Amino acid sequence: MFPLAAWAQCPMGNVTISSQADAYDYALNYGNCDTLPGDLTITGVWAYPGPADLSGFADLDVITGTFSFQQNQVGVRDFSGFNSLDRIGGDLLVSNNQYLQNFQGLNQLDHVGGDVYMTILDSVHSADGLSQLSVVGGKLQFFALPDFAPTGLNQLDSVYGNCYLVWSDASSTNTIPNDLKYVGGDLLVTTTNGTTINGGQDLTRVAGDVRVTTGSSMTNFTGLQNLRVVEQDLWFNNNHGVVTLNAFQQLDSVLGYFWITDNDALVSIQGLYDLDHLGKLLIQDHQALTYIYAFDQAIDMDELQVSNNPNLAICDVQAFCDHVNANKPTVAYLNASGCSAPWEIYDACNPSSNLQVRVFLEGPYDPFTGLMHDSLR
Repeated sequence: MFPLAAWAQCPMGNVTISSQADAYDYALNYGNCDTLPGDLTITGVWAYPGPADLSGFADLDVITGTFSFQQNQVGVRDFSGFNSLDRIGGDLLVSNNQYLQNFQGLNQLDHVGGDVYMTILDSVHSADGLSQLSVVGGKLQFFALPDFAPTGLNQLDSVYGNCYLVWSDASSTNTIPNDLKYVGGDLLVTTTNGTTINGGQDLTRVAGDVRVTTGSSMTNFTGLQNLRVVEQDLWFNNNHGVVTLNAFQQLDSVLGYFWITDNDALVSIQGLYDLDHLGKLLIQDHQALTYIYAFDQAIDMDELQVSNNPNLAICDVQAFCDHVNANKPTVAYLNASGCSAPWEIYDACNPSSNLQVRVFLEGPYDPFTGLMHDSLR
């Protein structure tokens, strides 16, 4: 229910609608309200014999608090009645709505000040109806949706918290929203069945981590081609269908770790043409990896680890050579001969001084950790 006191033609405080009778009562008392000064909760088992009638909210432009649309049953199939709503000051929480089919009715929603969180919506298959949403002040997360694709976010520009984009439908091509320009937290991209992930062409900076992890389905990743800066870590891991990594063409710097790990079919790492700086590069646990052409260029790295890549024998690429020649922290082990220890990388990079350097490294090199001792730095 809602408070009986009125503030202009609006209720004062939070409002809860849990039946069709509540919705009619709100329409009778506050049908002209344009700004709700609190939270709005729509919840409950609706006994109304047809689609729920929420037309009493037709003039509502702003909810200053949180809009919760949860645990609604028969009759609640979309957001019809909220066609004027363009701003939510708090969160948009949509969960446990068995019969909800889409987000139609929220077509004017432009700004959510808090989180957008969608979960346990068995009949919702896309984000259609959120086509005007441009700013999310907190997190954007679609979670535990069994047959879903985050399509329809055509105007999404900025997410200031974490942004989780998960495709669980049967579509083969998954597109990251192309108007997305900024993510203030982590960006997670994952798919259950998609073979290609593309899009995200306007995104240039992510303030948190970027994680691309898809299991066995994805074979081609061409998204985020204009991404320039990752302020924390970049993960490309557990993508078992990718044979050639040729992505992140405009990437300039990763301030944290760049993890390329556990990609079972990966043979070659290419691209990364503009890469200038990495906090730490870690390449590990690839049974097929043979070529690392992407690192045959000048790249400043604080640390390097390359391990458990049994087919990787060629490590005398420019970025690695510059790194070991500068005596920077290096770990290498369980790779093929020529790349299985820091001194092997050094030898390959400096063939004219192999004998002298090998004798020098026999004492301070630790074969168990693959680390050079401090005396070499």
